[in-house]
Amino acid sequence: MTTPYKIIDIREEMDSPEDLGTKEKSWYTWQEYKWLFKKSRPLTGEHWSEKVAEKTGVGS
Repeated sequence: MTTPYKIIDIREEMDSPEDLGTKEKSWYTWQEYKWLFKKSRPLTGEHWSEKVAEKTGVGS
């Protein structure tokens, strides 16, 4: 089975935690860019809703 999106292991690359908001999240650097990783909570749909928002431009 193929994955439609590339999965990147970032466990060793976390730069700093982000304290704003209610979710656990951290900043990390990948390919010279800063990215914010938001850890999703079980049974909330947060994992797929973030991807939908990113792909559709919702919230920008």
